[in-house]
Amino acid sequence: MTVQDLADALGVSRGSMGDYLHGRKEPSITRALLLAELLKVDVHQVDWQPKPQNERLVSKSAASSPS
Repeated sequence: MTVQDLADALGVSRGSMGDYLHGRKEPSITRALLLAELLKVDVHQVDWQPKPQNERLVSKSAASSPS
Protein backbone atom coordinates (compact mmCIF):
# COMPACT_ATOMS: atom_id res chain seq x y z
CA MET A 1 0.00 0.00 0.00
CA THR A 2 1.43 3.37 -1.00
CA VAL A 3 1.19 6.72 0.78
CA GLN A 4 -1.21 7.80 -1.96
CA ASP A 5 -3.36 4.69 -1.35
CA LEU A 6 -3.54 5.53 2.35
CA ALA A 7 -4.32 9.18 1.61
CA ASP A 8 -7.11 8.19 -0.79
CA ALA A 9 -8.61 5.80 1.78
CA LEU A 10 -8.59 8.53 4.45
CA GLY A 11 -9.83 11.26 2.12
CA VAL A 12 -6.76 13.48 2.60
CA SER A 13 -4.01 14.75 0.34
CA ARG A 14 -0.76 12.84 -0.08
CA GLY A 15 0.99 15.75 1.66
CA SER A 16 -1.26 15.49 4.72
CA MET A 17 -0.69 11.74 4.82
CA GLY A 18 3.06 12.35 4.75
CA ASP A 19 2.66 14.86 7.58
CA TYR A 20 0.87 12.22 9.67
CA LEU A 21 3.55 9.62 8.96
CA HIS A 22 6.43 11.99 9.76
CA GLY A 23 4.87 13.41 12.93
CA ARG A 24 4.30 16.92 11.60
CA LYS A 25 0.51 16.67 12.04
CA GLU A 26 -1.85 14.53 14.07
CA PRO A 27 -4.88 12.93 12.35
CA SER A 28 -8.40 13.25 13.73
CA ILE A 29 -9.63 10.38 15.89
CA THR A 30 -11.79 9.15 13.03
CA ARG A 31 -8.88 9.12 10.61
CA ALA A 32 -6.52 7.56 13.16
CA LEU A 33 -8.99 4.72 13.74
CA LEU A 34 -9.46 4.17 10.01
CA LEU A 35 -5.72 4.22 9.38
CA ALA A 36 -5.11 1.69 12.16
CA GLU A 37 -7.80 -0.52 10.65
CA LEU A 38 -6.24 -0.26 7.18
CA LEU A 39 -2.82 -1.15 8.59
CA LYS A 40 -4.30 -3.94 10.72
CA VAL A 41 -2.89 -2.58 14.00
CA ASP A 42 -4.45 -1.37 17.22
CA VAL A 43 -4.74 2.41 17.26
CA HIS A 44 -2.90 2.40 20.61
CA GLN A 45 0.17 0.89 18.92
CA VAL A 46 0.73 4.04 16.87
CA ASP A 47 2.39 7.16 18.29
CA TRP A 48 0.50 10.13 16.87
CA GLN A 49 2.37 12.76 18.90
CA PRO A 50 3.72 15.52 16.64
CA LYS A 51 7.46 16.15 16.93
CA PRO A 52 8.41 19.46 18.59
CA GLN A 53 9.28 22.19 16.09
CA ASN A 54 12.75 22.68 17.62
CA GLU A 55 13.70 19.11 16.68
CA ARG A 56 13.13 19.90 12.99
CA LEU A 57 14.16 23.53 12.67
CA VAL A 58 17.37 25.34 13.58
CA SER A 59 17.58 29.04 12.89
CA LYS A 60 20.49 30.08 10.67
CA SER A 61 21.59 32.73 13.13
CA ALA A 62 21.71 30.23 16.01
CA ALA A 63 23.64 27.71 13.91
CA SER A 64 26.21 30.23 12.69
CA SER A 65 26.75 32.41 15.78
CA PRO A 66 29.93 31.68 17.78
CA SER A 67 29.56 30.50 21.38
